[in-house]
Amino acid sequence: MRKLKMIIPAMVLAGCMMSMTASAAEKVTFNSVGIEMPAIECPEDMEGFFVPEEIGAIDAGHHVYAMDFVYGTKPEKEIIETLQDPELSDEERMQTKAKMVSVFGAILATDRGIEAAEKSYADDFGGDPMIFEEAQEIGTADGYTFYSVRGMTGAFENTLDLEHAKEFYAVRDAVDASIKEASFSVPVDPDKKMIGEKLEFTTTDLDGNTVTSADLFAGNKITMVNLWGTWCPNCMNEMGELAQLHERLQEKGCGIVGLDHERTLEGEEAMEAAKAALEEYGVTYPNAVMPEEFRGKVTGYPTTYFVNSDGVVLTMPIAGARVDRYEVTIDEFLDGKMEVAAQSVSSTEAADESAAAGESAVADESTATEADAAAAESASAYRVIVKDADGPVEGAMIQLCDDTTCNLQPTDASGVATFEVTEEKEYDVHVLVAPEGYEEDTTVYHTTPTFGDLNIELVKK
Repeated sequence: MRKLKMIIPAMVLAGCMMSMTASAAEKVTFNSVGIEMPAIECPEDMEGFFVPEEIGAIDAGHHVYAMDFVYGTKPEKEIIETLQDPELSDEERMQTKAKMVSVFGAILATDRGIEAAEKSYADDFGGDPMIFEEAQEIGTADGYTFYSVRGMTGAFENTLDLEHAKEFYAVRDAVDASIKEASFSVPVDPDKKMIGEKLEFTTTDLDGNTVTSADLFAGNKITMVNLWGTWCPNCMNEMGELAQLHERLQEKGCGIVGLDHERTLEGEEAMEAAKAALEEYGVTYPNAVMPEEFRGKVTGYPTTYFVNSDGVVLTMPIAGARVDRYEVTIDEFLDGKMEVAAQSVSSTEAADESAAAGESAVADESTATEADAAAAESASAYRVIVKDADGPVEGAMIQLCDDTTCNLQPTDASGVATFEVTEEKEYDVHVLVAPEGYEEDTTVYHTTPTFGDLNIELVKK
């Protein structure tokens, strides 16, 4: 659960369009939510700030995507500086924030219904209180339904003076008008495509020394890569716990690497601020400057990736401060409950991967223990069968995902990829890589708690 919500997203300039009416305003696209809407017309001489906070996926399985609408009574820099006052306790910081900042509404996109959206927003994401019983459906796109939800802002409104109240209601009305002119599409989610890919980068540590991803990952079975910044209250709230978590992970042959991004500071000043924060919380795990290639991909902080010793991404990233899930995720990989491809798979490598997987399966079967057999009795074998118009398709890389992680398996000579699953769960199935000579299949196939084989037909180019 998030203790403090990130206040200002990266695209602050998308917040207001001061001189245009909604009907004449240019459109602003929020790809990670799948919505395009006219830029918001804010009041002239606005004292506070408004911004649409583009969050993206807010649940582990990436079925719910969100954008919050945030209003603050003072300029953003002044609010950030106030909330970063080291003299404030967590409780005082929360109380101060509640008087200065309001999340007065949200747009949610989901392929699982409003109940799933409500659960993810409240439980997984730890979002601000919303009036979900009054959620309004505002659009659809290829299996996704979009909802507008009003925030519970009564307590905040009671703290406003007359001028700020006028400003707040004007912004809220402008958002409502813009939503009426919105258009919708499937949310863009690059995280789903990252699983099995290799993170490779060169950057510097906080003393200015050159380091590479290989330097940072090679010593750990699994590395938890935490993207953070001193300006981010959520990042600071979890840092003390991460310092303790790292010590426990070291005993398991794993560890944490931090990648720092300072939004308002640069150069030596940014590095000194980051080092001061690490010292304050007793952090001993390695930290480096976030590489440029990450900055355009991250829509919220903190964001956490899990990679193996070669830097291969093992699962979808966790957005938000979720210390409760970090160690569980790593333990599940260490215990063999999660499997991923050992390396990034291209279409030309898929056939070789298929043959190797078959040989590995025989070896694993011959060395199975009684414990393995007992565990297998509680699970089921789920088959994905891939064909074309002429018969089985070998070498298609299939990805099967639940709400925690994704497993990868290539289809064998019979066109079959077999997964060990729990029947009570629901899974999403993707053709991650189609063999050479076949058209890409971007369909997301859903299983049900009681399911048979899934049949997929690929089309030749």
